[in-house]
Amino acid sequence: VSPGVPVPSRPLHSSAVSRDIDTAAKFIGAGAATVGVAGSGAGIGTVFGSLIIGYASSAVSRDIDTAAKFIGAGAATVGVAGSGAGIGTVFGSLIIGYARQVPISELFPPFIAP
Repeated sequence: VSPGVPVPSRPLHSSAVSRDIDTAAKFIGAGAATVGVAGSGAGIGTVFGSLIIGYASSAVSRDIDTAAKFIGAGAATVGVAGSGAGIGTVFGSLIIGYARQVPISELFPPFIAP
């Protein structure tokens, strides 16, 4: 880099953080699909929410915590509905999308928003 040339700063949600979020989403995706197949959602939001929060590093724990709330509600709903086909992909994508575009939370209804 030449002196006097501005270096673009990278956003907080970049490479290492995205990798952590992607990995957490895979755990959640697999868990949510299992919940759908088993047909039981009792307390599953707490279990997977704790999994994500425990996995997160200190820099991203707030975003992961918020994503876990979405997953907890969704996984419980999946258990009640009894359908797990592709649900891991849906909720995994929700985590990744939320973590990379934090202002998207304003689009959700107030009862879902953190």
